[in-house]
Amino acid sequence: MKEFKKLRGNRVYLNIPEFKESPIYLTEELKQAFIEDEKKKYTSLEVYAVGDLVTDIEEGDKVMVDPQALQNASVINISDEKKVILVSPFDIIHIW
Repeated sequence: MKEFKKLRGNRVYLNIPEFKESPIYLTEELKQAFIEDEKKKYTSLEVYAVGDLVTDIEEGDKVMVDPQALQNASVINISDEKKVILVSPFDIIHIW
């Protein structure tokens, strides 16, 4: 069950991928490689909810978002346990 009744307008909430912390000490080079590998998760994000004006994207879809738009995207706390990324449907490049 969603933490809210309805998402309004031309908005899309995306689930934030989970990042695992390494229990092993990493050199800076390995740490950067790890970060780059984790960033690949952001190329395929799952849609958590869509606004009532969005017609071609559905909850559960996998989408690719413009990387520039992701850098400026807001993270929204919709409950104590749930955070999502807020983007515009116009920033979504394609849907799988």
